[in-house]
Amino acid sequence: MRLRCPENNCPIDVPDDLVGVRIRCPHCGASIVVDSQQGVESASQIKAGGPGAKSNDAPNLENQIYDGLPPLAVMMALKRQKGIAYDAHDFASKFEMTEDDWRALTAFEFVLRASYQIRTAFGLGLTGMMTNVTVVAAMAAYMQGNDPGPYAAPRALGNLGSMALLMAGLALVWMLGSSFRRLRAGQPVAALPGVTLGIALVLAGSASINLLTLAAALDDRLVLLMMGSAAISGVAAFAALSACWRVVAALVRVRPPEIHIRLAEAIKYLPD
Repeated sequence: MRLRCPENNCPIDVPDDLVGVRIRCPHCGASIVVDSQQGVESASQIKAGGPGAKSNDAPNLENQIYDGLPPLAVMMALKRQKGIAYDAHDFASKFEMTEDDWRALTAFEFVLRASYQIRTAFGLGLTGMMTNVTVVAAMAAYMQGNDPGPYAAPRALGNLGSMALLMAGLALVWMLGSSFRRLRAGQPVAALPGVTLGIALVLAGSASINLLTLAAALDDRLVLLMMGSAAISGVAAFAALSACWRVVAALVRVRPPEIHIRLAEAIKYLPD
């Protein structure tokens, strides 16, 4: 019969005649007493959100192979838990992976890389937007008693416009990125590269406005603030461009039907 270690939830095959005998779990080494009342969940019970669903935080995920669970689903969980550099070949030698499974797993690694880059771009883009807010506020305070120079109006309009566009773009990236990480196909996710590219262009434009409209009449501290905002916007623009490229690379690998179907089926077993 198959039991589950109560210590770390490891699956154990035990002869029926060992009921009542104390044994050691071959996976984690815990000492347990074989109990015939212990049961094992079936694959239908570990769908996302169902009883017995796996946790990505489980320390012994490699040993938690449920009856009927596709090896691809476990591999994806391990990749997501341990990072894209996790070496899965030892696990694959015990649980058969088909050629299409390996292609699907490679596609999933591209999704992970793109997701990391999207989060980086989102954080930097948010920082760039906040520095633009600071520049506009500082300019407004400076204009109360000083001459801001001939470029005050275009600079203010440019910064305000970039803030509005960045706010809308970052909100879209947050929503589309969530669907992208869950491998949901469709037109909304297909727009993600365009949105990240748009954010990169807006950030680059914001940096250009702050640098090209500097005036000698401005206060030195205000000049430094504008230059710092331009530098942050430039870095954020590069991160957004990188995210755009990685998302495109991931979508190209996920899009083939035989790959997307496998990934969509395997990810049903993984919690969000």
